[in-house]
Amino acid sequence: MTENSWYDSEEKGPTSVRRTEPFGYNYTEIAGVKYPLTADAKRGVNNAIKKIYTNLPLEIQRSRAGDENAGDFLLAQAAILKKTTTPQVTANHAEFVKLAAELPEPQVLLQESLGDDKPFIKDLAPEGEYLEWLINIKAEKHALGGKYSVHFFLNDVQEDNVALWSLSPHHVGAFVPFGQSQDTGCENCKDQQDDHMEITGQIPLTLALTERYLAQIISDLTAETVVPYLTKNLHWRVEAASNPALTNPNLIC
Repeated sequence: MTENSWYDSEEKGPTSVRRTEPFGYNYTEIAGVKYPLTADAKRGVNNAIKKIYTNLPLEIQRSRAGDENAGDFLLAQAAILKKTTTPQVTANHAEFVKLAAELPEPQVLLQESLGDDKPFIKDLAPEGEYLEWLINIKAEKHALGGKYSVHFFLNDVQEDNVALWSLSPHHVGAFVPFGQSQDTGCENCKDQQDDHMEITGQIPLTLALTERYLAQIISDLTAETVVPYLTKNLHWRVEAASNPALTNPNLIC
């Protein structure tokens, strides 16, 4: 890029954008991938992305077709969640690490999940459809000194150390507005602060609820089941640079 030109998305030319490295960052999923992409490289990137973004409808379809491995990647977390429902277990990060270390091999978990009394992924959509569940958030972008995060949990928060909130077995996501402090040099940010500008975000809950379905904590994804469960178990906590323990455990969605 020269002083009087910008990078663009054109296929050819010296200013076309093909890689992220010139901008000072990269992603694990595409690290080392050369341009133009080979067929093997494309498959590798696609497989890496699939591991991040789970296609639940596809897993349901696989289960309906008789694939016993459908949804098997959810079984480890489901097994841990099931153990955390017992009164003898404190559902914090330390206990999570211990329970994870005690889990049997994936194939054993899979075989244990195939009993007649166990839930199957295909049963989430008995008539070919199911409800997607999301947390919708609206917040002032530059509140609390501009630097804060909102953490969401599906059960009580049992971590005294704020740094471990995101490692809790019940943590399901975080909303981070990337606001600025009052002394920022960004004029646009100052205007937003004066206007008390609000932004929105979403936290997907469907996979977390599916894990709880496989753990036999909830029986399905219907509103009749999920709304009472969320009313009782959905909690949020605010982590702020000036006050890292602002809380409101009484949020009802």
